[in-house]
Amino acid sequence: MYNGLLGLHSLLRWLMVGLLLLNMLRIVIQSGENFDEADHRWSFRLVLATIINFAIGIYQFFMGEKGVALLNEFGWDYVVKYQDLRFWVLEHPLCMFVSVGSIIYAHKVLGANSPSTHKKALLFWSIAFFFILAATPWPFRDIAIARPYFRGLY
Repeated sequence: MYNGLLGLHSLLRWLMVGLLLLNMLRIVIQSGENFDEADHRWSFRLVLATIINFAIGIYQFFMGEKGVALLNEFGWDYVVKYQDLRFWVLEHPLCMFVSVGSIIYAHKVLGANSPSTHKKALLFWSIAFFFILAATPWPFRDIAIARPYFRGLY
């Protein structure tokens, strides 16, 4: 079950990145216009994929081999000293928490439906995009952190 959820977590990451880029592109193209129902549906799809992925991530943090298991095995002082352990226990969850909050807030802001709120939504989606890119264990990262692009396929 854990490996299946890990693969789903990896695939949902790509769905989130794609929906995030799509929503940001829609705002840039429609700058100055009001958002219609289709735009709200695309934003809601992003929020839905984000919340599902975040719930899977929380499960993995508490029940998986990274996260709480590392803290129980080594302790906080030891984990913070090493980059790879610190990434899984602190940096990855914290950055993803910030990105989830930014995505949800951007969706909430779009309810006002004015050009200024569109700029605010674009700002928060950009923040989320930055944090997702920064905290994802891409294959080109340090060898102890790096994971394949599609985790469930390997």
